[in-house]
This record gives sequence, structure tokens and C-alpha cells, in this order.
Amino acid sequence: MRHRYPNLALLCMVIATSLVLAAPLTARPDEAKKQDVKQLRVEGSIVLISKDASKITIQQGGNVRRTILYDEQSRLSFRNKSSSIYMLKEGVRVICLGKENDKKEFLATRIEIRTEK
Repeated sequence: MRHRYPNLALLCMVIATSLVLAAPLTARPDEAKKQDVKQLRVEGSIVLISKDASKITIQQGGNVRRTILYDEQSRLSFRNKSSSIYMLKEGVRVICLGKENDKKEFLATRIEIRTEK
């Protein structure tokens, strides 16, 4: 009977220590929310390009048109290789990934050029 209580005390200390150490690992809701920001996807054919204003207008199925903004951080690619803004031409099909800015405008982080004119 004498040996049972020290083992029980040791077991309680191990459980208490593991609970204390595990608590900070589960308390990260703010970081999880930041990672859950999903990128929006817009695809269609380019109708209008304004390189001065860094805007392209694409037509998605039917008559739906969407204006896409891009900047120097936007990555352009063609056939999975890095590309430049000069590859964008009217009639070219593109897929744009990005997010809405504070003005509810679509800001592209990536523009994938799918087909040439």
C-alpha cells in the first residue's frame, strides 16, 4: 500500500503538466482565421486591357464582365512558366486568382494565361 500513493501522485503530476503544455497549442483561433482566407477565382476572355491603370476586363460566360486589378506582386504565368504582362491581349483566355480589396475590387495575386489569341 505504501508504493501506490507515490505512483498516483506521479501520474497526477504528469497529467497536469501535459494539460498545461497542451493549452497554448489549441488557443490559436486568430492565426487559423488568417490562413482560412480563401482566394477567389475568376476566369474568362480578356475584353479590354488598360496597362496604365493596371486593369483588365474579362468576360465570363454570357455577358458578365469583371474588372481585374493587378500590381507588381501579381504573378503571371503561361503553361506553368513565368510570363510578363505583354502576353495579355484581347481575346486571350485567363484564370485569375486573388481577393477583394477594401473597395470591393478584385485584386489578382496570380494570372494564368490559358490560351493565346
